Amino acid sequence: DIRMPTAQEELADPRAADHVYDTAATALRDRTRDEKRFWLLAKANREYGLVRNLLGVRAAGLAASLVGLVVAIAFLGARAAPAWDWLAVALFEVVSFALWARAISEADMKLVATAYAERLLGTLAELP
Repeated sequence: DIRMPTAQEELADPRAADHVYDTAATALRDRTRDEKRFWLLAKANREYGLVRNLLGVRAAGLAASLVGLVVAIAFLGARAAPAWDWLAVALFEVVSFALWARAISEADMKLVATAYAERLLGTLAELP
C-alpha cells in the first residue's frame, strides 16, 4: 500500500510528495493495462499519445509546409510546368501550414492529458 502525504507533509517536502505521487501513478497504470477491461482508459491513452506526438512534430510540419510553398512559388515563377499544377500544390501547402499552426496546440495537449488523468483516476473505483 502507498500512503499519500498530508498537505503539511507535501508543503514540508514537495519532492518527497512528488515521488509518492509518481509511485502511485505508476502502480495504477500497471494495474490498468488490460485494454479489454479498461478500454475507455486505453482510448484516452491513445488520444493523448496522438496529440503528444503531433505536437512533437509540429515544427517539422510547419517547416515542410513552408518549404513546399516556396518550391511551388519558385516553379510557378519559372513556369516549369502548367500553372494549375503548382497553384494546387501551393494551395495544399497553405492549407497544410494552417492545419499545423492551428489544429494542434498546447491547450489541446493539456485537454487530452487531463482527460487521460481523470480516466486513470476513475479506474480506482473498479480495482480491488
